[in-house]
Amino acid sequence: MIKISNNALVRLRSHCDLITEKSRKEFVKLKEAIIDNYDIEHADSIFTRLCDFSQTKLVLSEISNEISSSTIEIPEFMMSSEILYKAFHKLNSIKTESILYAVGNNYNNSYSIERLIELELDQSEYGYAKANDIFSSKALIDLEEYGTLLTCYFHAHPGRGINSNNPSDIDYSYQKRLESGKYKTIGGIFSRDGYLRFFSDKLQYKISISGKGVEYVSRNVYKLTEIS
Repeated sequence: MIKISNNALVRLRSHCDLITEKSRKEFVKLKEAIIDNYDIEHADSIFTRLCDFSQTKLVLSEISNEISSSTIEIPEFMMSSEILYKAFHKLNSIKTESILYAVGNNYNNSYSIERLIELELDQSEYGYAKANDIFSSKALIDLEEYGTLLTCYFHAHPGRGINSNNPSDIDYSYQKRLESGKYKTIGGIFSRDGYLRFFSDKLQYKISISGKGVEYVSRNVYKLTEIS
């Protein structure tokens, strides 16, 4: 068990909040560079900074989660490599962002990821997507009616490489809303070249992937190795 003072934990969370504010300002600059100025070179440099901010925040958040977690049993999310390849190819078939819900069931604190639902979108841009609220709400209601669960959701970020799929502030905000609603659900973000990063806000979890074609890279990060 990691021990840390309450004061140190407060400072750690304060650093996360500061990085969140910096990221928000950089995201505004990114949209201005793309939409207003058509300056792709400048947009790329801003996007790189956003990736760096996101990576730092991710590390700090994971440390915070570890040191503040209790001894409760950690849920395990189980999936096949087949479902991950299906998700990647669906998301990578368009240049802007899209969102997929993944549904399954709970087996004694193990959560399966078995089926994908493609959401209707109100917005789909470079680096941003917004699901239609009516469609997504109905999808959640239908899941509850038939006794299945939202266990994961996937989207793809622009860019390539292991650091291009760090969760944004928008991603964290949506994840917080799910966890506040008592959903045992994790997020998954693909890069355009097949890296996959899972994330949560405060939810502790383990990942189990069956099948071939998926390589473990680092904590919560995997690589699809058989994409063309």
